[in-house]
Amino acid sequence: MQKAKEKKFKLYITDYFRRNIKFDRTILGDDIEVKLLQESDEKKLFPEIADADAIIVDKTPITEYTLSRIPNCKIIARYGIGYENVDIDSAAKHNIFVVNCPDFCHEEVADHTMGLMLSMTRNIVGYNNVLMKGDKKHWRPFGLASTKRLRGKTVGIIGLGRIGSEVAKRCKGFGVNVIFYDPNVDADIGKELGAQKMKSVQELTEQSDIITFHIPLNPETRVMANEEFFRHLKKGAYLINTARGGILKTEALVDAMDKGIVEKAAMDVLEEEPINFEEPLIKKWLNNEKLQNHLILTPHVGFYSPESTKEIEEKMLKNIKLVLSGKKPINCVNKILME
Repeated sequence: MQKAKEKKFKLYITDYFRRNIKFDRTILGDDIEVKLLQESDEKKLFPEIADADAIIVDKTPITEYTLSRIPNCKIIARYGIGYENVDIDSAAKHNIFVVNCPDFCHEEVADHTMGLMLSMTRNIVGYNNVLMKGDKKHWRPFGLASTKRLRGKTVGIIGLGRIGSEVAKRCKGFGVNVIFYDPNVDADIGKELGAQKMKSVQELTEQSDIITFHIPLNPETRVMANEEFFRHLKKGAYLINTARGGILKTEALVDAMDKGIVEKAAMDVLEEEPINFEEPLIKKWLNNEKLQNHLILTPHVGFYSPESTKEIEEKMLKNIKLVLSGKKPINCVNKILME
């Protein structure tokens, strides 16, 4: 008698930052079929994903629309740390675990942050831009834009979690004064990292030469860098955002840069992603040479390295295997399902 064919689980990847994906079958096993869709509109995921047992999602929104139409789904793994694009309460209502990977890429993002910090203080992008004009007279372009010594500056870190802590460690090697604000981190933890705790964001902004964000995007942090925030900055401050674009109100940044309150800014994340080249700040940046020397943009790549990619893929697959085998996952964000 012929043996019945074993049922295979269906794993769909809604979107991915690469054009293709190849998972480690030694972790995934042979009982899971994988399909990459590359679809950013959740309504266009159907009817394809209706039979999903598991989903990996990067940027695509996953709302009640999708969650109510995937009766077999047991887990949604968010490719990254943040999970604001997934309705975790609705997922809990449908008994779907939502997991993230809070413990990956913190070294990469910290390195990226320091790279942006050095690029601004040493004016690396500005000097590169001027030499691209192909004129020898720009070989020693004194006065092109401010070039500063990093040692002795005060760096204010907003959010002293995994990434913020890694930034604090790296700053020590450059001889900077590190201060931080994080209501969830004790002053003693900061002291161990050589960072002094401030009582408020305002106290931090008033003292910082350079401010860097390392916080999640949630209702409390959304557009926290608004007009009121910029009013308390030291004139000529530098700003770095490698966290989430929604933390910073773009219009308020434009105004602060126009007034010289913010001398330079470097951002790996934007309020609107992918980049909108018609957005006023971006449009101005594309056509203004001075602004190009004072504003550095990178395309949300601070998380990336071959090592971090392998790490997150392994963590996601192990979580998916746990849930599909009837066990509870690690790093579940809709915690009500873990009770």
